[in-house]
Amino acid sequence: MRVIFMLKNEVSQRKKVILFLLLILLNVTLRIYAVPHETGNDSYQIHALANSISESGTARWWLNPLSVFGLYSYSYASAVPFLLSGISQLSNVDMEKMILLYCMILGLFSIFAAYLMAGAFYNDFVFKYLFAFFFSISQGILQFTTFDASTRGMFMVAFPLMFYLLLKEDKSWRRLILIVIFLVFLRSVHNFSYFAIPLIFTVILIYMGSRIKLATKKEMKISFNSEKLALLKKVNFTHIYICLLLGAILIPYFTKLFVVGSRYQHLIVMSITTARYVGPSIFLLLGGLVYITNKKKKNSHDWFILISTLFFIPISYSHIYGKFIIIPVVIFFIAIAFKNCLFAISSKRLNTFFIIFVIISSSLFSSYYNNYRTGDSQNYWYMDEKTYQAGIWTSSYIPENSHVFTTIGSVWRMLAISNGHIEFPSLPSLELVYGFVDKPEALNNTVSLPYTNLDYYFEGPYIQQSGTSKLGEYEWMMNFDIKDRRVQNFIEKYNMKYIVYDIASKRGKIMSTVEENNDLIYDGDRIKIWLV
Repeated sequence: MRVIFMLKNEVSQRKKVILFLLLILLNVTLRIYAVPHETGNDSYQIHALANSISESGTARWWLNPLSVFGLYSYSYASAVPFLLSGISQLSNVDMEKMILLYCMILGLFSIFAAYLMAGAFYNDFVFKYLFAFFFSISQGILQFTTFDASTRGMFMVAFPLMFYLLLKEDKSWRRLILIVIFLVFLRSVHNFSYFAIPLIFTVILIYMGSRIKLATKKEMKISFNSEKLALLKKVNFTHIYICLLLGAILIPYFTKLFVVGSRYQHLIVMSITTARYVGPSIFLLLGGLVYITNKKKKNSHDWFILISTLFFIPISYSHIYGKFIIIPVVIFFIAIAFKNCLFAISSKRLNTFFIIFVIISSSLFSSYYNNYRTGDSQNYWYMDEKTYQAGIWTSSYIPENSHVFTTIGSVWRMLAISNGHIEFPSLPSLELVYGFVDKPEALNNTVSLPYTNLDYYFEGPYIQQSGTSKLGEYEWMMNFDIKDRRVQNFIEKYNMKYIVYDIASKRGKIMSTVEENNDLIYDGDRIKIWLV
């Protein structure tokens, strides 16, 4: 308590303002993009959906109320597309520029969301600031809040608020209403919202534990049973927790989730991936975890983060979900360890060097991976200028709502830039939006899943029937001559007027015959367009 009191008095309001301004400046600087256009894959799908809302004034992919949350066939979680479309229309700003601004604001919001989460645990400015610093500049957060409209970004930034609402000291009914509203919002953002359930379960578990402990103490006082009281005091919950922690790490090995590779491969991959999305400060993780685990007087909030960790460790093995969900928990322990290091290092010079080293190494690491990629991914993680120019050309010279045949490649990115002038079903929801399927056909292609199927909870109770994807038809048609009757029927069925080809994509048999028989109207370095 004395340390907390000392810190409150040492950090004046003026210093707090300066520190926050510096953190905001650092976040803005790290998010100044070095690439010319949107990054990632999902961003262009969201971009296209937002465009369709702006053009039609409605979400054409809604077949059912569950479609709002992406829980019905041909649907997509709707919060981010509606947000982007609304802001773009109100500000009269081009969608691509709007996405850049949206990501910048989202990145800055991550600072304050993290600060609130940390404050729910400890009312200590240094800890709250450190948590906000490491969280907002971690590569996992930066990747999805820098020129990338992926719904993962919105979820990852908002997720710390779930910790805040669950731990917030407020009237139960008011907090319950806020939690329900927030859960509905998270579900409309991304299906990651299910990972809020372990947090809710942890709160219930701690509440029940405290009630049982209180009732046990009262019973012992009434019965004057000193032996029971002595036995209760001897129970070492820390040792029990360590056993549970080891169990959480090893659970996947006993549930047959890993059936290929060495026994250590998945643990190594999980560790490397987590480090990749957190940064060099990952080396402080173990120190923070050991400190909280061995803390003598743990309060309910300490147990909350420790028990939550037990739930999130098995999830972290997932290549799809783990690396994004585990970030707030990992950063929590890093902030604890860093703060402890500041007080453990007695030398002022060494302390200064330590702070500068961690800040610079974390910033450089995140900055590098925010602007570059390694391996094969460096060739396709953003849209090149040639594809962008082709998209701009189509928006000027090709009529709106023109269905096209394509061998795909980067054409699905070009689709978003054309602003509805070229259309093809790069996403199930876009099949409905662009009229490749009508509502009766979409409903006919919808199948229900049983409660026992894991996809019921992540994909929704109703999904698109296997084998009905229009994109699959595109890929099948690549194997035939352009004059083949099957191809001609396919083109007539969907009223296709143009053929768009990315030279970096698969040619298939069809492109050789297109070059010989069709009229070329756009000859770019990467994108070529023919009349049907």
